Amino acid sequence: MAIKKYRAVKDNTITNAYKPGLNTRATGSNMGAADALEVFTIYGQVTASAGGNEKSRILIKFNTDDINTDRTAGAIGDSGSVKWILNLTNAETPYSVPSNFDLQIYPIERGWDEGVGMDMDDYSDSDASNWDKATDTVNWTKAGGDFHEGHTASYNFPTGTENLEVDVSDIVEKWLDSTIINYGFLIRMTASIETGTVTYFDKKFYARTSQYELKRPALEARWDDSLDDNSANFVISSSLAPAADNLNTIYLYNYIRGELKNIPDVSTGEIFVSIYSGSSDDEPTGDAIGMPTGGGIETSGDTNVTGGWVGTGIYSATFAYTSSAIKYIYPVWHTGSTEYYTGSVVTASALKQQYSQLSTTYYLALSNLNSPYRKNEKTRLRLYIRPANWSPNIYNVASATPQTLTKELVYYQVKRTIDDYIVIHYGTGTGADAWSKLSYDLSGNYFDLDFTSFAADYQYEISFIIKESGQLREQPDTFVFRVE
Repeated sequence: MAIKKYRAVKDNTITNAYKPGLNTRATGSNMGAADALEVFTIYGQVTASAGGNEKSRILIKFNTDDINTDRTAGAIGDSGSVKWILNLTNAETPYSVPSNFDLQIYPIERGWDEGVGMDMDDYSDSDASNWDKATDTVNWTKAGGDFHEGHTASYNFPTGTENLEVDVSDIVEKWLDSTIINYGFLIRMTASIETGTVTYFDKKFYARTSQYELKRPALEARWDDSLDDNSANFVISSSLAPAADNLNTIYLYNYIRGELKNIPDVSTGEIFVSIYSGSSDDEPTGDAIGMPTGGGIETSGDTNVTGGWVGTGIYSATFAYTSSAIKYIYPVWHTGSTEYYTGSVVTASALKQQYSQLSTTYYLALSNLNSPYRKNEKTRLRLYIRPANWSPNIYNVASATPQTLTKELVYYQVKRTIDDYIVIHYGTGTGADAWSKLSYDLSGNYFDLDFTSFAADYQYEISFIIKESGQLREQPDTFVFRVE
């Protein structure tokens, strides 16, 4: 699963609003233990001067030490491949909400304490942080919080009831490479609103102390970790296809005692693969086959495809294949004279032109889906796909292992069934925006699901979209599981 959520370690609302009676500002109040966060601007309650506006802002921090640990361990993508999304969930309220406004998000410039205040009505709780102080002993240099104005993100709320879902990748990556120190985010209404003559009251989000676990603030890492292994859909080059579509990528997965491990002599460097002929049930024979240019082949006729490291214990190589006379081929992975692994037979097929419309609906099955799962589990799920109108012949019926179709563009979504709350949205874009794209290999499509982001004691539903001919089509089959 190429999406990982980090929960806030502290948050607070700070304000200079007037207390009831409109005689005293609540600049010393603290809402660090409240179950909601709020941002607003109030004009003209005491004076018609914009300088007298009442404001509230949000402070929130996530632990980037945990993120760096995960990145070092390979649990999240490298810098540049990950999109960081700040997620705050709208807190429903029976009162009116402002509309058509922007919030701005800045990195905070100094350390601050969360505090234990809870009163968001009378502002009777006095603690730090607050509008004037970062801690009990340290004042903000500027009332309302110190922040880096050179780094900012913004998000628009057309109706005011939307969740905040903003790309803060620039800020987070600067924290991770220590360009700036992580003191968290400050969220406020734009300067023009805060100093304007219109009231925007009151936008609320669920805080980290909310009873609703899935609605607590999250910093979400999104990236595409799918592996497109063409072992099951290996094609012979065709003049019908552009050069890029004639390339095939195959993978070597180096499992040692059940865990992926780098090959010691290769580590994260280059590895080579040579292609040999053979039949469907024997070993490679003869000499290595010369390859055309493209992918890991720079010189036509070279028998060594240059591949490389993908992730811990995973290596890949990309090349075109032109020999229609040799249908069954074997990849042999090596460096020089040292052979590491001979892969299973790969069947090279002609790239077929589609003359009829592709199927819009498929029969799906998750053959290894269990229930329940524990929150600390992570599992790999295999998706079986066949046409919905498939009519098997005698051989198909008698076959012990039904053949699955391999689809290059399949995406998944997970939602909680009790309220349709979406835990993992479809990511159907490209790059980091393809965070829910399924991988595929010789056995078909698959994806990894990490249950640490799910609330326990609920049932969830997985659904799928298949993209063909530029069209996204959600499939009718869905699959449920429970997390304990």
